[in-house]
Amino acid sequence: MATSGNSDAVLLLTAHLPGSDDNGAKPLTTEEWWAFANWLKERNVTLEYLLENVNEVLGCRSDPRGTTERIKRLLDRGSALGLAKDRWAQAGLWWLTSADEDYPDRLKKRLGRASPAVLYGCGCRTLLCSMSYRGIAVVGSRDASESDLSWTQAFGEAVANAGYSVVSGGARGIDQAAMFGALDKGGTVVGILADSLLRASSSKMYRSHLRSQDLVLISPFNPEAGFTVGKAMQRNRYIYCLSDKALVVHSGIKGGTWEGAIENMKKQWVPIWVRKDSDGSGNTALLSVHPAQGPPQEVIQRLCASDQPAASSEQIEDNFLYAATEVEATSSGAGNVSEQPEHTRPQEQNSDLYGHFIQSLHAQLANGSIKKSELENHYGLETKQFDTWMKRAIEEKVVIKKLRPVRFELPDQTSPKDKQLSLPI
Repeated sequence: MATSGNSDAVLLLTAHLPGSDDNGAKPLTTEEWWAFANWLKERNVTLEYLLENVNEVLGCRSDPRGTTERIKRLLDRGSALGLAKDRWAQAGLWWLTSADEDYPDRLKKRLGRASPAVLYGCGCRTLLCSMSYRGIAVVGSRDASESDLSWTQAFGEAVANAGYSVVSGGARGIDQAAMFGALDKGGTVVGILADSLLRASSSKMYRSHLRSQDLVLISPFNPEAGFTVGKAMQRNRYIYCLSDKALVVHSGIKGGTWEGAIENMKKQWVPIWVRKDSDGSGNTALLSVHPAQGPPQEVIQRLCASDQPAASSEQIEDNFLYAATEVEATSSGAGNVSEQPEHTRPQEQNSDLYGHFIQSLHAQLANGSIKKSELENHYGLETKQFDTWMKRAIEEKVVIKKLRPVRFELPDQTSPKDKQLSLPI
């Protein structure tokens, strides 16, 4: 495919080129790319002009971090870029850079300088860039139950019948159930992949849908790059930002689905709904947002008709303890939540879960100090949430933190000498 000099410049500066040592220079990160792009904009210098006048443009650049020489080396990879573009084009891939007019506005508006410099893709490019495009993000675990998978496939069909596109991550489990539910009903799908776009473009399961222009697969990562957890976590934000509304079908209280939902709620990108009937351990904590219950057709009707904003992340964090306790009780055969001790279950929707946490913590520490790692494992909390509550407990002199190793105990168990070693988190 033909590309502009502006587009080529973005690829040279930010892309890892297969079969190349990147000319001894590491491609710019997203943050570095946008900082450099802003520097050029302030000087009214186009990327195309930069390519033709590298020394003139960069000669006046004060660069205490030493990236000017790095930029020159990256821009000198023209031969490697030409070979990579030929290889990608032969496989049916195309690419969009932030310098291209049809780069998705949704990403720039919602992510700003965190939007990826390059999107690689295959399939129906106009589906991604159409002004009339409407999408429902469907996210969930790879290892969901058969019940959740069956429901998700039917939900994908309902999304297609409602005239929306399914937006998902292409992973096995919930993602693929929603995607193929929509595709099998003649609907359209936007799949955002965390790895191996080149391989996916020739995959038998996608081939017919790519040819019929019902499907577009994109990735912000090199089309030949393999899977990493970091890429999968980063990919989640693009699923939300390319949609209008989102549904969490099945989530744990850790992992990519959970982290993606929390990030969306913090950033308030799109309204988010959570399936109430799922057996996902994280769904309980996420249900401070809009609950999705009932047959898929009814859920999609309510979801599409609603413009309610997502709940705040603070509401979700207040449910961490309840979710963790419920999971612990289930895994240990302790019965349902109504059978738990009073200090481990909410008395009402607005109950002070921090207060319940402190009551439970007092019981745990009654017989002496406990290591931080043991407490985190016991409650099943994310480290950030655990640290937030423990910091508050220390400030209120409810507990004492001790070092070597890091552990906690009740104030009346600490000698005056030990108290000198207590530090806030």
